[in-house]
Amino acid sequence: MSSQEQIVIVGAGHGGTTAAVELRSRGFEGGIVLLSDEPVEPYERPPLSKAWLTADGAEKDSLYGLDTLSERGIDLRLGAKAETLDLAARSLRLGDGSELTYSALILATGSQARKLPISGMECENVFSLRTAGDADALRAALVPGSKLVVVGAGYIGLEVAASARKLGADVTIVELADRCMPRTASVTISDFYHQYHEEHGVAFVLKDGVSALEAEGDHVTGVALSSGSVLPADAVLIAAGGVPDDILAQQAGIACDNGILTDENGRTSDPSVYAIGDAARRPTPWAEEALRLESVHSALEMARLVAADITGSQPPALQPPWFWSDQYDLKLQIVGLVTPGFEQIKRHTEGSLSVFHLKGDELMAVEAVNDPRAYMLGRTALSKGLAVDRHVLSDPEADLKNALLR
Repeated sequence: MSSQEQIVIVGAGHGGTTAAVELRSRGFEGGIVLLSDEPVEPYERPPLSKAWLTADGAEKDSLYGLDTLSERGIDLRLGAKAETLDLAARSLRLGDGSELTYSALILATGSQARKLPISGMECENVFSLRTAGDADALRAALVPGSKLVVVGAGYIGLEVAASARKLGADVTIVELADRCMPRTASVTISDFYHQYHEEHGVAFVLKDGVSALEAEGDHVTGVALSSGSVLPADAVLIAAGGVPDDILAQQAGIACDNGILTDENGRTSDPSVYAIGDAARRPTPWAEEALRLESVHSALEMARLVAADITGSQPPALQPPWFWSDQYDLKLQIVGLVTPGFEQIKRHTEGSLSVFHLKGDELMAVEAVNDPRAYMLGRTALSKGLAVDRHVLSDPEADLKNALLR
């Protein structure tokens, strides 16, 4: 692409910001406009449910400083919301009425918190957690002795529960499924975390839903459950999963289905538009169908793939998907996709727990709690397609270095 061309990136999270920097690193000399609808510079989002809450905002790490972006000739525009997209004209209209034209457009719009179709959602003490502003508002409500009800027992719900307990709040988690982390972890890991949270004072209500939020004026006072009981609440966190922010793409006529559909390089049904991160659904060698992976790894990998495709440079080698979650003094690291039906080998040592998912001698996924060696073994085996020795995996005294069969 020539220096006269311009790339516009909608969204300044991990994917969008990395794509901008990666384009420069790969030799793109044209204009790069990076749009953020937030008023602050791009920042690390994983700490929102953890250090950002417990440290009262002391650890607001930026992705790339403003000086770094400026030095690379990246035009970062804060508080700039993309409103409409005209594919034929290759133009984007912003909320202030201005327009941007592009030679290539990258949609890194992320995901939005799923909203429950119940009364009371608009109340002032009902929170979601997607932005720094969300985290600041939630932190102000988590005072010692306050009653927090968390709706959803996924990563965000559990991480906030751990942070809230550290801040002295009382926490109850409501989950429609029969266990925590039902879509991302094995039963073994779910049970382990359930018990650990209970030992730290968290109460669980499983196999039950929320029918309404009871309120006095603009303030929720209780969470009414489908079973008929009511949980008293000073604050409510809705952590029932995310939905792709694909409205801009849909309105423009770009193909969407549980996310913006892309090819393996991030290109959408319009050849001049790409999509990356939580908003995108793409083919992956790790699954038979296209997936929308909400993870930092996926956002970074797609950003690099798109930058390579635009500049015609060498694409990065694909890595198996990985995820992590910090709760209390536990670090959960997962590599691969945890799906039912595979043989499981558990390895439990003092202070750590790992679950290896196997198909024959082929490792499909690893869940590692405070066990970085097991996690790195999984990344190596999945990346290189190496078989593993099940006898080594099942022996807590054995050195995991000997588990790889070359």
